[in-house]
Amino acid sequence: MIDILVFSHACLKRVNRLVFNQLNKEYGYTIKIVAPSVLNVEGMSQKPDKVLNGDVDVIFKALTKSNPRVYQFEETEKILNQYNPKVIYLDNDPVSLQAIKIGKWAKKNNSKLICLSCDNLSFGMSESLKRLGLRGIPTSIFKNILTLFSKKLVSHVFTINSAGNGLFKALGFKSVSMIVLGFDPNIFNPDRKKRENGRNQLDISENMVVISYIGRMVPEKGVHHLINSLTYLKDNSNWILLLDKFSNQITPYQEEIIQLIKSAEIEDKVRYFEADHSEVATFMNAADVVVLPSVSTKKWVEQYGRVAPEAMACGKIVIVSNSGALPDLVQTHGIITEEADEISLGSKLKSIVEDFEKFKLMGVDAARYALDNLSILKQAEQIDAIFHKLKLEIED
Repeated sequence: MIDILVFSHACLKRVNRLVFNQLNKEYGYTIKIVAPSVLNVEGMSQKPDKVLNGDVDVIFKALTKSNPRVYQFEETEKILNQYNPKVIYLDNDPVSLQAIKIGKWAKKNNSKLICLSCDNLSFGMSESLKRLGLRGIPTSIFKNILTLFSKKLVSHVFTINSAGNGLFKALGFKSVSMIVLGFDPNIFNPDRKKRENGRNQLDISENMVVISYIGRMVPEKGVHHLINSLTYLKDNSNWILLLDKFSNQITPYQEEIIQLIKSAEIEDKVRYFEADHSEVATFMNAADVVVLPSVSTKKWVEQYGRVAPEAMACGKIVIVSNSGALPDLVQTHGIITEEADEISLGSKLKSIVEDFEKFKLMGVDAARYALDNLSILKQAEQIDAIFHKLKLEIED
């Protein structure tokens, strides 16, 4: 028997396994992770990161389908029987076929199932109809049927935003709490050397204020609003815009961003970087301001925004829109603007560029807050509290 068996498509990437390393080293849990042998994301096949020395053990298994609502890991029941875990942690929504299958095993074998959900949108009939039209009706029915079964089988639901927290409580799940998606403080922290290296690579002098967007280049992330807001800085030359390098296959939205940059006549102000998650802290440190200008749509509202706490941990001035979970993450330790308000965003950026020294302490405060409240250390503490409670229930 082991303490915790984790089923997680996210643990294809090592960054998502780090919290379980922390639980193993600091809290003494014996843990095994089941992760996909391959994961299809937006038509691209992703292979798993290597398991390094000191990592918890990872078992790689194929997924039967790509949709998280209906996929299942191959040999799920065989793995459960082999390891007979006290607690099963499903890094996936409880409203899923995998949760129901594992939950039935857990109930039969006096184990406990915990699920992690990123959901923040209601799947009630009327709400689904507004978001998706007529095709939202079968989706809503399917999700509600799954809910009827899963809420009787799931012992606890972790949510990553306040909207999700309210959603699952309203659905009748008996135990629900919020959790952070922690960053690794060994990677994300204020680092002078990384800052110098990043700026040297990009040929940016230290006196320049670097404004950055780090993340996916898709419409809902609102990068177009950031580009438009930069017109308010035209009279000031003391800034640079830092962006993730576009993929080799340029999407229509990326093409739109390129054209906006040309129209704004700021091509000479833009620098591009390319880095994986372990290297991105170098360019985060090279920046001074990190902007997350997400915009809500009928189908999507920002669920978390991991870049925000990572940038805060690096001591950056973080500016976010008030989409979804972003204000809860930043609170008073960054700047919050209205969604799509280019005037407000431009004004804030102009003030920072013109008087950067005045805003420097905001980054110091943000780093301290992020380390105390948003890292994998905090995430492991939150998980341990629930695991400990459930283990006591098993022993009773």
